[in-house]
Amino acid sequence: MSARSISTTIPPLTDLLAALSYDALRRIGAFLGVGLRGAGRHHKRTWVLAIAAFWEDSARAKTHWEKLSPPARTARTRLLAAPAAPAALFLSEYGGLRALAQLHPPFSGAEQLFLSGLLHAVGGGAPQAAPRLCTPPLNVALQSNPPAAEIGAVAEEGHPPHTPLTVLHDISQALAFLLQHPTLPLQHRRWLPPSALRALNRRLAAPASLAARSTHRQTSTLRTLWFLAVQANLIDGAHVTAAGWAWAALPPDAQLTTLWRAWLGAGGGADARRAYHQPDAGWDDAIRARYTTWLAHCATPFSATDLANALLSDETLPVAFFVAHFQTLTALDHALATLLDEPLMALGLVARHSYHQHRVTATGRWLLAAESPPWLAWKRGAASAARWRHACDDTLCLQVAWDAAPDIQLALAQFSVADADEPEGDGASVHRYCFTPFSIARAVGLGASMAALWQALTALDLPLHGAEALQLRRWWEEAATPIRVTLAPVLRTHSAAQLAHLAQQAAIRPFLAEVLAPTAAIVTGDIAALLARLRAAGLAVVPDAAVDPTPADDNGLLWLAGKLYQHLGRYLPAPAPIDTRLLDRLLTSQPPWQQALLQAQYERLVEHLADLLDNLPFTPPPTPTDPATWQALIHTAIEQKQSLQITYFSAGRNLLTQRRIEPYWLEEHRGVLYVRAYCHSAARVLTFRLDRIQALEAVSRSSD
Repeated sequence: MSARSISTTIPPLTDLLAALSYDALRRIGAFLGVGLRGAGRHHKRTWVLAIAAFWEDSARAKTHWEKLSPPARTARTRLLAAPAAPAALFLSEYGGLRALAQLHPPFSGAEQLFLSGLLHAVGGGAPQAAPRLCTPPLNVALQSNPPAAEIGAVAEEGHPPHTPLTVLHDISQALAFLLQHPTLPLQHRRWLPPSALRALNRRLAAPASLAARSTHRQTSTLRTLWFLAVQANLIDGAHVTAAGWAWAALPPDAQLTTLWRAWLGAGGGADARRAYHQPDAGWDDAIRARYTTWLAHCATPFSATDLANALLSDETLPVAFFVAHFQTLTALDHALATLLDEPLMALGLVARHSYHQHRVTATGRWLLAAESPPWLAWKRGAASAARWRHACDDTLCLQVAWDAAPDIQLALAQFSVADADEPEGDGASVHRYCFTPFSIARAVGLGASMAALWQALTALDLPLHGAEALQLRRWWEEAATPIRVTLAPVLRTHSAAQLAHLAQQAAIRPFLAEVLAPTAAIVTGDIAALLARLRAAGLAVVPDAAVDPTPADDNGLLWLAGKLYQHLGRYLPAPAPIDTRLLDRLLTSQPPWQQALLQAQYERLVEHLADLLDNLPFTPPPTPTDPATWQALIHTAIEQKQSLQITYFSAGRNLLTQRRIEPYWLEEHRGVLYVRAYCHSAARVLTFRLDRIQALEAVSRSSD
């Protein structure tokens, strides 16, 4: 350790005895059976030399030592290993030390040690009032109590073998579990309910032994797991954070480093340590730095008591720390044993060497001393052994290796049903993710990125054109077009010709978002400005209600940005999903009028995005057709309210598509002719470029 050793500063027995009072020396002499005669017995120095000579006499020293009680002998052994231990803990452990005038049989272990001349105050004086105590080294070898018999090395149990990947896997499975339970209620806002605790425990590589009524709070393994996830900001309540998604995509060594730094906490995790009942709750950064430094230099197996002795001997740690947190030395030993067995073993810093001892692992030496990191890797591609398993007609199950990359497993989890990952034969060696129409719809409703699922399947070397992927796509397409109830400002005209005229006015066109019917369109933007422009054009306008001139605030704009982010998840794998429930809260914070405007603006931006994709073809389009070829047929269909069947080139898909439309009017933008029409395939009003129409024919009324 960085602190200097105290054992080298303890003075010899004669110096320590000289610091005691004359009366104390006489009591010690009487207890040892040292008799003095003559005038010398009245001199303090004579008693000091006589007591020191007693302990130099091997025969007398050993005889007296064997007469002492086991607690007294144990007390000296402990004090030799932890020189200058805090007096409060030592005396609470070994029976206390009464004032000299009150010393009478029976004596405690500490009192026997004092009356034997072997218990002293660091720095001199009466040990009854000292902050730290010590015992002098002797030239006579005194037999200590035999150490507790050690049991042979403890075999690691469970599957897979304990590696640094174990805790990383288990935390990632906790994140996956929360994604599959988006509405999971936590007890006291931090504990899993019992049924959820058992379901998660079955998925872990290092599951806990749960009794019939075990709770999350009572289960140290899962309590520590949850603390690490909270401390690293991977979860917030029962929700996976953006930091959690980013952590899942890191390589294993970076994931472990993140957890280790979060556990160290730098003082920022005091509340979380108390909330999750960590063994070092309330300890300051100094003590944490001391024992991690000691572990970094520990090259041999050690016990919790060895670590405690090193801390007790550290002069830089105040006595007040030990007094504030521990009543006895055994309490300190127990706290450090729990610390080693729970968070430090979970992080892979230490491992069991025997029943009483631990050892620092290679991973621990890397984390503590910045040595070369261990070689760790998650499985991807064919190594993940991914394969489809068909449960029934409306369920698809995908099986992957337990150590498949966490970011892949999280992407699968958010689209899969809850509690489908039951162990089969190999226990936690594989994980199953089952998909149903309901689970896909739930994920889409919460804002999950479907492109992230396609990316995960690709990372597992699974084809996107297989029957299973096509089934997933069908379920997604059904879920991506739900029934929606929205508020929207609507502009109504008395005729289709009037709306067609407005749609081609440069001053009015930016306000028209979506045409609902030949005489109705959703409007967006500043409604007051739209009314002003309509009136400036000489049109009579009658708004249904007073227009709120207040623009959307930050919450409204954040909702708009979040909705666009979710929509882009159809085309790009989003780094992390935005929960739709959060967006709903942002929208409902707006007045109804602003909600309607924001929803209209969102629909228009989505339409612009579709136009953008359509104008970025991957291959050159067919030779454009002459718009004049189609104009007469379209005019006739508008006048007769007749449907048309068109063969149309969709640039975004690079395909010729068959569409049935009901044309409303023709319009022109930048010299290009378009037809505004209701498309039966899309179930909405769209705009079609005439030069992309490859064929057109009227649909007879009988076919309607």
